[in-house]
Amino acid sequence: MIGLLGWLGWIFLRRLKALPTKKQFIYAGLLSMLVVMCVGSLTDFHFFIPANAFLFFLTVAIACSPSFYKGHTHLLHLGWFKRALFVAICVLAVWVPTCKTIAWRLMFQGRGLKLEARAFVYEKAVPYYPSPRNAMRLAVTYYNIGVHSRNLELRYAYWRQANRVAKMYLERYPKDKELSLLYVRTRDLP
Repeated sequence: MIGLLGWLGWIFLRRLKALPTKKQFIYAGLLSMLVVMCVGSLTDFHFFIPANAFLFFLTVAIACSPSFYKGHTHLLHLGWFKRALFVAICVLAVWVPTCKTIAWRLMFQGRGLKLEARAFVYEKAVPYYPSPRNAMRLAVTYYNIGVHSRNLELRYAYWRQANRVAKMYLERYPKDKELSLLYVRTRDLP
C-alpha cells in the first residue's frame, strides 16, 4: 500500500509540474483534499457512507483528468452544473460526519451524568444522528428514570415517554430487537 501511494503521489506531482501556472493552484488543492481524505479515513472518515465515497472517487477522477499527449496537456473543464454538484457533495461529505460526531460526543458526555441530566443530553443528541442505538439509549434512560421515581404519576409519565420514543423509532427501524422489547414492556400502562 505504501508503494502504491508513493507511486500515485509521484504521478500526481509530475502532472502538477506540467500544468500551466494558473491551473496548478486548483490541482494542488485537489491533491491536498485527497491527502486529507486519506488521512481522515485512517481515523474516523468512513468511505462506506455514499457521499464520502462518491466525493473521494470524484476527487480522484478530477485529479487524474489532465491527460498528456506529445507534451500538450488537455485540461478538464467543469461547467457550472458540475461545479455546483461537486460543492454539494463536498458539503454533504462534511455535514453527515459532523452530525454523527456531535451526536457521538453528546452521547459519550451523557454517560457519566445523573439520569435526568443524561436524558436532557441524549434528547439533544438524537436529532443530530437518529440511529436506533441512540434512540434506545434515550428510551432506556426514560425507563430508568421512571423505575427510580417515587412519584407514581411521574413514573408513568416517563414510561410513556420511553414508549413514545420506542414506537417512533420502531416505525423507522422495525427489526430492532431491543426497541421492540422496550416497546412491549412499556405498552400496557394505565
